[in-house]
Amino acid sequence: MLIKGRGKDFDVEKLKHRYKETADYRVGRTFLNYFVQANESDSSESKAQLREDFRRKYNLSLFFAPKQRDLLQKKLRGDPLTKTEREYFSRVVKKKLVALADPDLHRLAQKALR
Repeated sequence: MLIKGRGKDFDVEKLKHRYKETADYRVGRTFLNYFVQANESDSSESKAQLREDFRRKYNLSLFFAPKQRDLLQKKLRGDPLTKTEREYFSRVVKKKLVALADPDLHRLAQKALR
């Protein structure tokens, strides 16, 4: 199977053979599986969903620290928060969310990006 990459095509069988010959087999194999699975997805809907997920995660990473993102996901899933998590959410994360949701701030950003 041939996978198209940036400026170079990858022959999966050659990569498998090369990684089996090295000590880095497990790391390479894991990467290869990830790479092949990402490229074998023939459904444009699943590719669009994957692209949307990556975009969302990237944009969240611009505003929130990893622990804050985890806390936000926990809140969105409806999982119970500990007392400390609830306090931190209301003191820090909620303020950022309110600013992101503000329509005036959104219009200001749109205007500045033109």
